[in-house]
Amino acid sequence: MLVSLVVLVIQYAILQVCVYSVLNFSYKNMHFAGECFTWGKNYLGQLGLGDDEERYYPTLVEALKEVRIVKAAGGGNHSAFVTDDGRVFTTGCGYFHATGHPTEQHLHVPKCVDALKAQKVVDITCTAIGCITSCVDGSCFSWGENEKGQCGSGAISKHVPQPQPVALPAGTEIAQVSSGKKWTLAVTRAGEIYMWGFDPIKEIVVSTPVVIPLPGPAAIVSTSHKHAIILMRDGSVIGWGVNTLGALGDGTKGTTIPPPGVKMHVAPEYKVTSVHTGALHSLVLTACGNVLVCGDDLFGDKIPGQPAPPMDTPVHTDQLEPIKLTFGPLGDGRIVAVACNTFHTLCVSAL
Repeated sequence: MLVSLVVLVIQYAILQVCVYSVLNFSYKNMHFAGECFTWGKNYLGQLGLGDDEERYYPTLVEALKEVRIVKAAGGGNHSAFVTDDGRVFTTGCGYFHATGHPTEQHLHVPKCVDALKAQKVVDITCTAIGCITSCVDGSCFSWGENEKGQCGSGAISKHVPQPQPVALPAGTEIAQVSSGKKWTLAVTRAGEIYMWGFDPIKEIVVSTPVVIPLPGPAAIVSTSHKHAIILMRDGSVIGWGVNTLGALGDGTKGTTIPPPGVKMHVAPEYKVTSVHTGALHSLVLTACGNVLVCGDDLFGDKIPGQPAPPMDTPVHTDQLEPIKLTFGPLGDGRIVAVACNTFHTLCVSAL
């Protein structure tokens, strides 16, 4: 299946990878020089290349040549980019105002979201049909589809057409945001986590953000369609949500775990620096460049050092606790960035 990809190149060295997929799988590969290359599906303009033609090779996004991109995110059929001066550009599907502009017209080249020009955005995440941002002052804005409370506006509506503040308590400052298909988790500067949207555990709509109970302050959160993994400030990793195939990494599977969740069984010799979630699997990246993986292994793509078997002969060996990922003939170079898609994973090694 051809997919949509966005690559941001910064001085030839990849420093971070962001992947988010929903519906038709969109990928955002982060580097640090600000140039943006895209390829893959493009029928709604999500590649930002000025047309709706698919690309099979990386193609420079000419419309972003004059800005330096430092963050990117992708939803179902739209893409969003943050510049080094805090502006947001969007392209692709306009349904439900997913791109944050006054009309629902599809965009084929990235366009600056005028309603955010007074803000300096530092982080962005996408729901299936919308976006959530956090700003340098700790404020948080959202727009797009809102039938399940995805915008956290405090009310249910068909959509939120342009960016508006998320209905957080006064004084709350958001440091990082992460969205699944229809829900969002946000980490505050104080280490709390707020949740809004369609709660995948209770299966209820939460239109006004609520605090999730935690055993201590959180540092980073990664949200998939139905589970979440959190790196705590003390270095531990916890998770909650649907644990059908062991994605929470606590040695069990076949259950749904509510907050505050369970502790992932990460060996004490590993210092975790980031966490990542696919649909049914999870990964953590360590300070020494190792990647640990747990959860679904339906197609063998996460068996350490082993190639995936043919699609018609799946090998299913779920990993109920995190194990070190190795790379066979590719060697064991230091991994500096990780990203998960629904059923696969991307890892970037240092040069």
